[in-house]
Amino acid sequence: MKITYRDFQGMEDTMEFKDVAEFIMLEQREVPPLEDNFAILSLEIDGQKQDFKGSVIDLFNQLNA
Repeated sequence: MKITYRDFQGMEDTMEFKDVAEFIMLEQREVPPLEDNFAILSLEIDGQKQDFKGSVIDLFNQLNA
């Protein structure tokens, strides 16, 4: 799983996770790897580009439903 996002300073960065389960697990920690309000610019799951628009918390809620 690969997430390209924009941080609060407007900088773009990319973070990779082993899979969706790892993303969900890490985001549930007291200090998650990505801030909830970071805007997601692109998303890949299992090498497939996903049509997603929203923030990290929007993605977390969608995948954790």
